[in-house]
Amino acid sequence: MKRFIVFWSLISLFGMLFFSVASANQDIELQTETKSSLQLTIKEAAAKALLHNPTLSAFSLDKRVKEAQTLQAGLRPNPHL
Repeated sequence: MKRFIVFWSLISLFGMLFFSVASANQDIELQTETKSSLQLTIKEAAAKALLHNPTLSAFSLDKRVKEAQTLQAGLRPNPHL
């Protein structure tokens, strides 16, 4: 009976040790994934700023309007019969 208790005690001890190490590795992997997903490059940050900032979006559209007006000013007027 004593050998049975010692055997199962050792099995449970190794089981707890194994699962605690596996859990620690999983936590480290999760932290690594979180850090890498939070990092932005300068190009990504600039692209997000251009897409989500209404002032910058309006400036881009205003610039396109001015370019179109300049192009249209250089064209000949429509002929009237």
